[in-house]
Amino acid sequence: KQVADMRNRLERDPGDALGYIEMANLLLDVGDFYGAVGAYLRAAEIYRNDERDYMVFELLEGVLDICPESLSAAKEIVRIRHTIDKEGQSRAFYRLAVAYLLNDSQYEAIASLEAAVEVCPDYKDALELINGLRPTEHSEVGVTGVADILDDIDNIKMDTSKKALADIIMEFKQGVDSSITNEDYATHFDLGIAYREMGLLREAIQEFEKVLVSPDYRIKAREMLGRCTFDMKRYDEAEDHFRKGLVLASTVDNKSSIVGFHVNLYRVYDFTGRSGHAEAEMKLAVELDPVMAKALQLE
Repeated sequence: KQVADMRNRLERDPGDALGYIEMANLLLDVGDFYGAVGAYLRAAEIYRNDERDYMVFELLEGVLDICPESLSAAKEIVRIRHTIDKEGQSRAFYRLAVAYLLNDSQYEAIASLEAAVEVCPDYKDALELINGLRPTEHSEVGVTGVADILDDIDNIKMDTSKKALADIIMEFKQGVDSSITNEDYATHFDLGIAYREMGLLREAIQEFEKVLVSPDYRIKAREMLGRCTFDMKRYDEAEDHFRKGLVLASTVDNKSSIVGFHVNLYRVYDFTGRSGHAEAEMKLAVELDPVMAKALQLE
């Protein structure tokens, strides 16, 4: 219920970065790691637009706690490392080293660890890892240096760096796509919710379409498909999804879903200037459950 309440709150105030952080923490508590990453990235996007890079740093660390292999996230925290203290800067290089290791790039990892130790000579984790990785016969040929890595990261223009969050999201998407089976409907549905919260509506639609074959999820999937297409201003499609969902909900006498579909149809008709149709849908919703209808109308 807490997660559902928070989602409703964020739908009313999509610019609430702290709300997305709270949502991420709630999702972590219930084991929805994909959703948590999505919420952290949405909050990071809001803070990036406000040029609050120190908050972006903290949020991307949260992403790396869940997906330590994300090179895009690790490179971004190194790029914005100057917004935090020396300990944080060293930790940024350490996280980059871990990401390189998980992507089978040992020499780049060693160079990143050297940078971490240069910033904080007594950083124990970095020292232990670098001693375990550094070859006995250290050859300079073909070995990536700290300067090469920093040139690659620090020379990114600010305008280009604004695309970094999109790169992280796409990297995240590619990772989860390869690890979820088609029959894992619960995860596909949760992933669709996460994509919608990140503003990736096309990706969200793809996930919701995958669960339409599941009797347990098809009603909820129809509602979310309608919401996504409504957000994209594809009102005819939204109406079609809500109508199909209403038929499904009526077939199984799911009262709360029936009320929800009537309210969603009210929104479509109200937004497209069909006031008579809108009033009719809201009247049907109120007749079924006046309290729920009014609450949903205010969302």
